[in-house]
Amino acid sequence: MEGMKIAMDVANGATYRVAPEALTELGAELKLIHNMPNGLNINDQCGSQHTGDLRKLVVESGAAIGLAFDGDGDRLIAVDEKGNEITGDQILIICAKVLKEEGKLKMIFW
Repeated sequence: MEGMKIAMDVANGATYRVAPEALTELGAELKLIHNMPNGLNINDQCGSQHTGDLRKLVVESGAAIGLAFDGDGDRLIAVDEKGNEITGDQILIICAKVLKEEGKLKMIFW
């Protein structure tokens, strides 16, 4: 992950500190939005349910990926380098496919 450019929308919520810190520690170059919670602006036209700002940031900044959390941090939507939204279900399928290809998953039901 060293040097990877990642755009992140933390929805002014629970992940506004920990998510950027974790990815920075792994060497990512971050572009952050909606990372200034004030107690009232959590999920306010941002985060996993409102990915427009993130999609724009990914494309304009040349990020490899965008990550949009929801306010309490239990949901994640990704955005590819072209600004296309990738749902949580699609993320699970991608992970399962990689694990199967690596021999770490016995079966996939599709």
